[in-house]
Amino acid sequence: MRIRHSAAALAALVAGSAAFAAPAVAAPVQVPFAYSGSTQYWTVPAGVTEATFTLQGAAGGGAEAGGQGGVGAEVHATIPVTPTERLTIEVGGQGTSAGIAGYNGGGLAGDNGLAPDAGSGGGATTILSSSGASLLVAAGGGGGGGTGDGITPGTGGDGGAAENPGLAGLLSGVSTPGGGGLQSGVGGAAGRGTVPGVAGLTTTTSAGGAGGAQAVASAGGNGGGGGGGFVGGGGGGAGGSTDATTEGAGGGGGAGGQNFVTASASNVATALATQRNNGIAVVSYEPLASPEIRTQPTLSGVAQVGRALTCELGTWTGSPALTVAWLRNGLPIAGATSATYTLATADAGQQLACQVTATNAAGTTVSRTPALTIPVTTGPSNAAVPTVTGSSAIGSRLTCNLGTWSGTPTFAYAWLRNGRAVAGQTTSSYTLSRTDAGQSIQCAVTATVDGQAVTAQTAAVGGPARLVILSTSAFVSRTGGVSVQIACYGPTDCVVPTMTATSGQVIARAGARTVRSGNSSRYTIRLGKRGLDKLRRPGSSIAVRFVCPPNGGYGGNARLTWAALKGTA
Repeated sequence: MRIRHSAAALAALVAGSAAFAAPAVAAPVQVPFAYSGSTQYWTVPAGVTEATFTLQGAAGGGAEAGGQGGVGAEVHATIPVTPTERLTIEVGGQGTSAGIAGYNGGGLAGDNGLAPDAGSGGGATTILSSSGASLLVAAGGGGGGGTGDGITPGTGGDGGAAENPGLAGLLSGVSTPGGGGLQSGVGGAAGRGTVPGVAGLTTTTSAGGAGGAQAVASAGGNGGGGGGGFVGGGGGGAGGSTDATTEGAGGGGGAGGQNFVTASASNVATALATQRNNGIAVVSYEPLASPEIRTQPTLSGVAQVGRALTCELGTWTGSPALTVAWLRNGLPIAGATSATYTLATADAGQQLACQVTATNAAGTTVSRTPALTIPVTTGPSNAAVPTVTGSSAIGSRLTCNLGTWSGTPTFAYAWLRNGRAVAGQTTSSYTLSRTDAGQSIQCAVTATVDGQAVTAQTAAVGGPARLVILSTSAFVSRTGGVSVQIACYGPTDCVVPTMTATSGQVIARAGARTVRSGNSSRYTIRLGKRGLDKLRRPGSSIAVRFVCPPNGGYGGNARLTWAALKGTA
């Protein structure tokens, strides 16, 4: 996949809606790192577990009189990160024709002191682990241009893939041109003489090889330096002649440096930078947001003095710490802060509820269960709490089993969704609908003897699995690929159906895939011509409605923003 534009900054994006809740999602953050000539660092904020890196390698230097330097590569990749981890960022510097190699691995130009100066290689732009020992992403630098001293020299190779070596210089009479550097790290061949380019390195420093420079007796064009990268580009060979009366041939251009992306990356795309300049790095991430409820807290157990109620805490986004408070008529009960609570005499005739407080570094969210009224009278005794059996799938039937009670009470049923009664559902069975996807489902059984009633609520069962679209923004590649983050909440895996994206008309489609329950995954949807036309201008953006058909209860609609990358101009 290729992306279209280089990245001095990325489009500021507007947060959208998740599939079945409207979370308070913080706006995406973009952090640019310009060339500084020294090591820079980025510390992963609390709660951030992945980041997208858009890197541009530096261009190679053009020769003083000769070939043009190659442009750097651009790499875009999303990588898992660890909160508080400090990543090392090296932004490549452009090569020059003044004997200065580009920062972060550019190879030196050849120099024999006679021919005009060749261009040095451009440095790579790289992201390394906190220790600096492991390379995560690299965008190769461009190779330097060779000189010709009147004879056409070689041009520096562009950074990126191995098919971008530097070009050889051109012949002149009995002269022999210097060979262009090879991006596999091999130096360019020598001209008619003995000085080839130097091979590039293959270590983390990934320096390009130096260009060749012939001796005075066979002076020709100097070779350009290789670009820095995962494998440094080879330096261009020097041109030359064994005939002192014949002008030496052009030197070869240096090869561009190779890109690299770690195996754990996703949403990978590559291109060439659109300008010959220093490199740049842009880090994009969605900051941690306050916790959001995915499934509501509920109460289970027997509402009777002396029996225990259980507060089922629900599920939450943002990995929060959870605390519990039991409430009597809306006020906290002193010391009642565990997930279970044994009903006391003081609770008779009162309303009991559980309050769950979820806290992370971004904020606090509070949720309270619907209240249960605790009867004053003793009522029938329960020996085994009711249970629910059946499959959690749209159209499946759940059955409420009464449990074990003393005496011969009469029974009434109520089915609950997130602790509240579902209208009209008062029999021992319940057929799940799309509305139940991702919700907490329970059955409440009320047993009555001689006018005295006791209610028992089953433990919550997960409704059918629910697909949730987590992304609020996405970047669009030149070929139309868009990667969004999706998650599956519920007791079973989500088989994600074919999806479409609309913005007044269908602009993108994607096929089916499976997401494991409780996990998230990246899902690529590809724009057609209509979608690409809407995002042709760099930095442009559109609001998109992401649609799943009603298949198995997955989906619903989500609104998010798609944006093209801005250019450096």
